[in-house]
Amino acid sequence: MLTLIDRKSLYAPLKPLPSKQAHGTMAAIFEVLKQFGAHRVTFDNDKEFAKHQLLRDEGINPYFADPYCSNQRARNANMNDLIRQFLLKGNSFAEFSDKAVQVIQKT
Repeated sequence: MLTLIDRKSLYAPLKPLPSKQAHGTMAAIFEVLKQFGAHRVTFDNDKEFAKHQLLRDEGINPYFADPYCSNQRARNANMNDLIRQFLLKGNSFAEFSDKAVQVIQKT
């Protein structure tokens, strides 16, 4: 599940991802960010963000949090904890329809 949080509005669009492949993740991120006209995004250091250059090519500046500094992404970590109340670990996100994800997002 892709979770992005707008720093100012705190709006958090959710996007189910078919896999943790870097190319698909970047396509989903670009799709979400272009809706908001975003110019910057901060990631953690996971492998699904390896193709971050694709965003840079589209005019979006990717930044990375320092390793072991979870406080740099505290909002996102908190949001992921809240989402886990609905999507328990071990469950496949493929089970959840887009409508179910929208309900979670509004909650």
